[in-house]
Amino acid sequence: MTFQAYEPHIKVKPQMLADAAVVGLAEQLQIANTVTHGADYSAFDGTKDQTITKRVKGTLPIRQYAVRNDRTEEIVTDEYSEQTVNVTVSRTRPYSALRLTDEQKDWDFQDGWGELLLDQTQAMGEYLEQGVLDQIKNAPFEIVRVVDTAAAAKTAALSVGENVWHKFFTNLVLDMKKMRNPDLQLTAQVGYDIASELMTNVALTKDQGTGVSALTSSTLGKIAGVTIELNPFIPHDVGYIYAKSSVVVHSSVASIPNSVPFGASASANGWAVRWLMDYETGRLTDRSVIDCYAGYQYTKDHLTVMDQQGIGHVGKDDFFVRGVKFGLKGGTLGTIDKKPGDGKSDTPGGNPESLLAMAFANKRITTEIAAGQSWSSFVAPASAPAGE
Repeated sequence: MTFQAYEPHIKVKPQMLADAAVVGLAEQLQIANTVTHGADYSAFDGTKDQTITKRVKGTLPIRQYAVRNDRTEEIVTDEYSEQTVNVTVSRTRPYSALRLTDEQKDWDFQDGWGELLLDQTQAMGEYLEQGVLDQIKNAPFEIVRVVDTAAAAKTAALSVGENVWHKFFTNLVLDMKKMRNPDLQLTAQVGYDIASELMTNVALTKDQGTGVSALTSSTLGKIAGVTIELNPFIPHDVGYIYAKSSVVVHSSVASIPNSVPFGASASANGWAVRWLMDYETGRLTDRSVIDCYAGYQYTKDHLTVMDQQGIGHVGKDDFFVRGVKFGLKGGTLGTIDKKPGDGKSDTPGGNPESLLAMAFANKRITTEIAAGQSWSSFVAPASAPAGE
């Protein structure tokens, strides 16, 4: 008689499955891995209307006191005040809930919840992916560029030793620097028509691949330091170049209820999910829920521009300076570029007098210094009566 070695059953613990789910989720995502996760947005947990208040510093003038003057004039004091800006993150609570009868579990799904758990995380990944993409697509772009890829334009560029696409992407990077974008980790999402142009262009440094993740398989390569990604969910002749900090994504999970016999939470690559499972005895059915809290917000900046005295002034308006929208000339975006200061009113930077227009044109603003109050004549404000 031949005896077969005993193989013990493997008990799959909920934490192991939750960890597997969140790693699978991270591998599903393309765009979400190119933006900032978490950051300070944990501060939104538990806040009213998911809003926090940010402080924007005030401006102080620098005055001159003449050397060796007769001291008949006193120095003067200035008032300092700050402003506040409310930032609201759109928060959602995505979830995937499934039921699995005994018959389905035993006969239809031989690996139990393993296959379904993967399907649930994939669905969650697709939802989060679209949330990040919507933030990028709906950002108030201050710059929109179109590139001429006609044969005549390409021939003209080659005649002076240039490549149409390399020069175009170089100019897009410079556009973002002119707008004072502080982040140089840049990615571009492009549609099929632009991808077709780029994949046959000698300026593209081809991606050789480092694995089989979705991020690697969708990467076309780099031009002018910008990582190019093919995205099937945007217009075919449109693209978006953006900094990693252009969108902030935050995810967190609720606590595990005491009444749930099977539950765990896990996080990976900045993402968090919770998995709950119980058995509905009255219907002889397993139930599984994967959920999380998710929030997205594109980043807008307050700019500081120097005046004629070299004093920095922080503006009250905020601008989206960490991305540029582009497309093929004559297509979805038309034939005319949009840039700061061009008079277009769809974004605040179109105003020629906006701080963004001044910064983009490398100009200084002209300001008048308030009269101020003499040093010895300053009188402190009277205290408010009690009860007011």
